Amino acid sequence: MKNPLLAGVVSLGFVLTACGGEEQDASLLAEESSGEVEQRAGTTVRDFKVGIQLIDQNIAGITQYSSFASASTSSWSPYAVDGDSDNSQQDDPDGARLYLQLGTGSIPTKDFKICIRAKDAASTTEGVEQCTPWASAGGGWSEMASDSDFWDPNAYQVTIRTQNWTSPETLTDFQLGIQVMDEVCPWYSPDCNNFQGGTPYYTRWASTGNSNTEFAYDGDDKQNPDGIKVYLGVTKG
Repeated sequence: MKNPLLAGVVSLGFVLTACGGEEQDASLLAEESSGEVEQRAGTTVRDFKVGIQLIDQNIAGITQYSSFASASTSSWSPYAVDGDSDNSQQDDPDGARLYLQLGTGSIPTKDFKICIRAKDAASTTEGVEQCTPWASAGGGWSEMASDSDFWDPNAYQVTIRTQNWTSPETLTDFQLGIQVMDEVCPWYSPDCNNFQGGTPYYTRWASTGNSNTEFAYDGDDKQNPDGIKVYLGVTKG
């Protein structure tokens, strides 16, 4: 005859073991879930560099590229100028476009933004660099980059600024964009600062491969623009 007291003790032991197992399983799942989140945080996108090309009278200049995003130090592209050699000058371009050139590796620990700067001819009248918001912040448009007097820059350069990725979200894709601006006031109006942008153009998403924008022109007379804005579009998962 079975001892009912002993049977009760054995049953209680099974219950406690089962409960402990459920708690242990839940703890393990929480650790695994936390590990997955930590592993996903950052970027899943490929390394890349940015290029800019200027055009005047339908003659395009050489495309100039920044350093890759993976570089330990961000480097500006050489200054890009148009391909029109009228009067032995390469000045006052009509339009510009951006290139998205992908590398072989990825940049899982890097946050980034795109910056642009302008100047006149070979002079040192560089304007202030203008940058998009960081990718981790959702990207967006930069302010307009121009030379020191905000009047018909001759050359532009681009770079990629980077920092450590600290957002809990993961960047899964991105694209670039460009908009060309021109002051719409009469030339004799002092301190007008009323700029009109032309149609913005965008690269394809990086996940689809290398691409470039169309040539962008200002929204005024489509020649001799006064500045350029750049854009960073992102998707996060």
